[in-house]
Amino acid sequence: MESEMEALKKIGIIGGSGPEATILLQKMIIDLARERYGAKRLEYNPHLLIASVPLLQDVKNDEELETVVSSLKSGAESLKNAGAEILCMACNTHHLSLEKVKEHVGVPFISMLDLVGKEISRTGAKKVAVIGTGYTLRDALYEQPVKENGGVMTDIGEELTEKSHKVIGEALSGITKDMVGEYVSLVEKIMKEHGGEVDTIILGCTEYSVLENMRDKSLSFPDVKIIDPLKLLAEAVVESSYKN
Repeated sequence: MESEMEALKKIGIIGGSGPEATILLQKMIIDLARERYGAKRLEYNPHLLIASVPLLQDVKNDEELETVVSSLKSGAESLKNAGAEILCMACNTHHLSLEKVKEHVGVPFISMLDLVGKEISRTGAKKVAVIGTGYTLRDALYEQPVKENGGVMTDIGEELTEKSHKVIGEALSGITKDMVGEYVSLVEKIMKEHGGEVDTIILGCTEYSVLENMRDKSLSFPDVKIIDPLKLLAEAVVESSYKN
């Protein structure tokens, strides 16, 4: 039993952006471990190390961005020093800084970008839109993995981008059930305005992952597939944990 416990990979999670998403990711991982690997005993659960890093919420200039990157590097270092063999970030927007953090810490990362690219290829998605923070959308975080896997990006426009960013800003103060309606309304508006151009929507912010998890699944979105990077990350963490 001890050798089996030692064989579990130690996965480090840089979380805190936002807190509810980090909690949801851990729950997803535990649920998947029980479902796929029969982790019904404590010693068989994934070995997770979580650094919940406090960061600037709204970055206004390059100096503040460097402060955020420095905090992410420190979080990665703390996880590495604690024995993490593989790292990941429970935040879409912070993947804009992934290469800097990865180069600094020298530990392999599970990337949401790579996971979404594989999911685009697997599902055959062709017309893709992203909802997330203004930073994520304006910097076209998911454009490359979408294009490399046969998809075409659709710009949802400035008005819907601002609405998407606003929903996230409210959610970071504390997610409530009322916010699910705002998320659903945003998706419905995208489909109304860009329905012929979109068959897939990427949840480019983990707050939307939390809201999607809270949504009544009996009320499905018509004519659109939802790709949830947080769910893909949970699956990848579980697979990496038990790889040996």
